[in-house]
Amino acid sequence: MAAAPDAPWRIFPSLGGFVGGDVVSDILVSGMHRDDEVSLLFDVGTNGEVALGNKEWRLACSSSAGPAFEGGEIGCGMRAYPGAIESVRIDRETGEVEWTVIGGGRPAGLCGSGILDLAAELFRAGIVDRAGRFTPRARSRRRETDRGEAFVVVPADRSATGRDVLFREPDLKSILRTKAALCAAAEALLKAVGLPRESVHRVYVAGGFGNFIDLRSAMAIGLFPPIPLARFVPLGNASLAGAVGALRNRRRWKEAVALAPATAYHDLSSDPGFMDLYQRGLFLPHTDEESYRAVIAAGVRP
Repeated sequence: MAAAPDAPWRIFPSLGGFVGGDVVSDILVSGMHRDDEVSLLFDVGTNGEVALGNKEWRLACSSSAGPAFEGGEIGCGMRAYPGAIESVRIDRETGEVEWTVIGGGRPAGLCGSGILDLAAELFRAGIVDRAGRFTPRARSRRRETDRGEAFVVVPADRSATGRDVLFREPDLKSILRTKAALCAAAEALLKAVGLPRESVHRVYVAGGFGNFIDLRSAMAIGLFPPIPLARFVPLGNASLAGAVGALRNRRRWKEAVALAPATAYHDLSSDPGFMDLYQRGLFLPHTDEESYRAVIAAGVRP
């Protein structure tokens, strides 16, 4: 590197398939490899990586979750920059939409946390059904577009672009595919080792997305398995934090190197039960609706 030719660098080992060194770094930061209790770890991205285990054993996999929560495949999606809607609420009676925008001002589009909130709110308000189709409710905020029917989140005269910020049925279908793949990956790991959801003591969510999501919204659409919300721990950018720690501390680097051979890779493409789990997740929140309702009702500890 021209800027720092003597700078140390290290390459994190990968676990196999599409589970790379970033997940090793996530595990390192979470500390799940030092605990007696079983933990789940999610790294939400285009490849939704999931790890399960404790200090005795660990298993990891990757599912093609898609970029929906990164703003990809969503007509008005964008990264979490100024101008992006980061949270949404819909009045159950009137269908009116309230939002908050990163940096304030007029909204230009929706980032991941806003997309998650919007999908959950549309479902809670009865504007979409369990299969992700629009219902007759809130017709005053709906438009026909070249990509099908859409819900007007922000009208053109209130947006930063001078165009409606829309959420279309294909956008919601993309969300359903993403969340089904991520949730099914976690369920597949639990089934592979014969553990019930109740055995999971902590659920770590890596990445900036995990810091800003509303867990009630996540459960309302079935993004994660129905595990009590109080067990969820956001890690922030754990991949970067783990990398920095390994560069600064030789002991941490040795710990990271030892993680890879001790963590087994679970190939979902050869898992006979994965597709069934995925198909069950293509509904709001899931075919196991009662479990999700119970988790949401229990809430989050103060």
